[in-house]
Amino acid sequence: MQRFIRISCLITTMNKNIFRIVYFVTFLAFSLMACKKDGDHLSQGTIVGWNDGYCVVCGGFYLNLSPDTTLNKHAFYVLNYSQSLSLVINKLSEQYHKNNSPISVYVDGKPASDSLFGLPTFFVTNIRAK
Repeated sequence: MQRFIRISCLITTMNKNIFRIVYFVTFLAFSLMACKKDGDHLSQGTIVGWNDGYCVVCGGFYLNLSPDTTLNKHAFYVLNYSQSLSLVINKLSEQYHKNNSPISVYVDGKPASDSLFGLPTFFVTNIRAK
């Protein structure tokens, strides 16, 4: 009988520890699922010009990946971007042409391997005005 009580206590202790582990893992899983990506991973940039030409590679904009507001050799030419950004980029174009001044933006993307108009190109995956 005494042996049965010891085994019973051991099983009860193991069950409590297993319950604590399962509870902790469940809590951790729900905590991680509650996390969302926000826009904080976007880099600061400045749209410093727009190419309004009517050629095959025209219609893009010039982007500095810094607060620099001058069009210089460090700027990127952006012609390619995710189709889902068309509305945002059209609004930025309207804003640029209305004020004819640089626009501060938050931007995410990656440099492309080619260059146009003597500048490296950049593929934008996310952009928004500051």
